[in-house]
Amino acid sequence: VFSFVVGTANLMDLALGWVYYREHLYLLTTWVHHFVYIWLTVMVVTGNGYVATLPSPYTPAFVCAMIEEFPTFILAMGTIFPQYRQDFTFGISFGLTRIVFHAYLLIYMMMRAELPMIIIMCYVNPLLLHLSWFYGWVSTYVVGKSKSKHSKEKNL
Repeated sequence: VFSFVVGTANLMDLALGWVYYREHLYLLTTWVHHFVYIWLTVMVVTGNGYVATLPSPYTPAFVCAMIEEFPTFILAMGTIFPQYRQDFTFGISFGLTRIVFHAYLLIYMMMRAELPMIIIMCYVNPLLLHLSWFYGWVSTYVVGKSKSKHSKEKNL
């Protein structure tokens, strides 16, 4: 049931994105990301990822990581209700959940148990992608804003 709900939510996200904000749908961050997420959900919940299998389902760790979707909720709210858009809140929550918390989960899991390489990669790959996205956010909203503020001060 859990895989079905998460899979359906991801497919609905793609469908609504296609209808309402197609210009923001990119190959890696949209299509690859969502289909890998659906596959990952099926694999950790059932233990069968078809191209990779686990000795047993790995649902508890996956459920713990669901808090990482909180920044997505903030982003969605700002998209649906532009008056509530909070780029700084989104970025900070993204950094705390998808970088700090995710890295903590990875280290914690590696210290507590012998993990199959596929599970380690299921932690490392999203962390690398999220680091890339966070770098983009920092470049735009932290460094970019401080540069524009510095430029304005120089022009005064």
